[in-house]
Amino acid sequence: MTSELQKNQNDIAELERESAWKEMAKQVAHEIKNPLTPMKLSIQQLVAAYKDKKTEFDEILKKLSQAILNQIESLSLIASEFSSFAKMPSLKLEEFDLIPVIRDTIHLFGDEEAKIKFKTDTEKVLVESDNSQMRRMFINLIRNSIQARASIINIDLSIEDGNSIINIADNGNGIPPEIQNKIFEANFTTKERGLGLGLKLIKRFLENTNCEIKLISSNVSGTIFGIKIPVKFPKQEA
Repeated sequence: MTSELQKNQNDIAELERESAWKEMAKQVAHEIKNPLTPMKLSIQQLVAAYKDKKTEFDEILKKLSQAILNQIESLSLIASEFSSFAKMPSLKLEEFDLIPVIRDTIHLFGDEEAKIKFKTDTEKVLVESDNSQMRRMFINLIRNSIQARASIINIDLSIEDGNSIINIADNGNGIPPEIQNKIFEANFTTKERGLGLGLKLIKRFLENTNCEIKLISSNVSGTIFGIKIPVKFPKQEA
């Protein structure tokens, strides 16, 4: 009996390890795949601009090259962290301006049919977070809107009570009411080819950095997500 119990415990432990590795493999695959499409689109946009001999080619090259380099750095971080510790990248907290992060991300989708508009009355928004994971978060949310057949995506940023409030609204297909309470669950997806980890990973990342994301509304006219990120105000000189 003791031998049988030991065998059962070993079997359970093995199943738990296998399940954990499957979940990790899904996360890694999702995080690696996430930047590839906008990187490909950026290259295509550069080639098109070069062939058309656009006068602003130098400026396009500068913006898109920097955006692509940022995504390559993110992929490199994921690969090195996974190779060394077999886990997703740990948080690398640093202080940075949120506005260039959003604008750089939008540039990655310059060749998409969807029009992405960014509006803010603030010149600079300092936050303390993981820059690389923040960029991946915005890429993921924009991709979700495009895959929901949105033709317009509006990103609005404002400051309220010491927090940056970011609303991402699109005119896509929307999320059916009966599944709206499941969108942040692992392995839940409405896509034909989806791992169902995107919004779950976004929510986990934001909660780990004292931030929030919520679904404000969604219907056949579109979807609005709200994100709250604490602002780091510059220290006043004495």
